[in-house]
Amino acid sequence: MLPDDGQIVTESAAMTLLLADLAASTALVAAIYPAFSYADVPTRFVPQAEAAGFRVRVGALKEENWRLVEAEATRRGGPWFLGARMTALDIYIMVMVRVMVMVHWTPREDWLRAEAPHLTAFAPVMQRNFG
Repeated sequence: MLPDDGQIVTESAAMTLLLADLAASTALVAAIYPAFSYADVPTRFVPQAEAAGFRVRVGALKEENWRLVEAEATRRGGPWFLGARMTALDIYIMVMVRVMVMVHWTPREDWLRAEAPHLTAFAPVMQRNFG
């Protein structure tokens, strides 16, 4: 992606944040993505003795963030996240949900299906169109 300032952007979350900046809507994406890196290697942020508790707190934060995203999707009335049209945010959410399943991140797919049904409802459409 090549924004107006000429700086090349190649990382998916960075592209999504840039698109959100252009649309003045960064809060939802910015709240979710960093939480994954916090739990990957907790000792980058806390001592080893605190890592397990830190991972639990980050898991709770991720669940709360996904609930906020679900509430926004519900408010907008779908079928896509922002309403009637598919956007880059739909692709980003689909990738995040699939990666959570593949690499055993939390929350797990069963939690998302129960707690965030709007976010998983469009997964079959994305799968059919984008594999």
